Amino acid sequence: MKVVLSSLEFDQLLEKLDSVNLECDYIPDIEDIKKYAEKDIKKYLPFLLWIDSNHPEPADEEEMQNLKYLRSLLQNSVQIADT
Repeated sequence: MKVVLSSLEFDQLLEKLDSVNLECDYIPDIEDIKKYAEKDIKKYLPFLLWIDSNHPEPADEEEMQNLKYLRSLLQNSVQIADT
């Protein structure tokens, strides 16, 4: 399922995420991304975008692969359309 957002909607979402004042110390693993986020990308989109922009430095190869998978999911699941 692809989520389609206007440029304005996407910008507003990013502004909201910028106001979140929490430290991210977590990169979800691929199993969790598949189990939860892939099934309802629209619901988890803000969380995934927040993690993508606030994640800690990957500690090992597994975390690097998790982050790569998360970014691939975002790229393939979100479409920004000018309206």
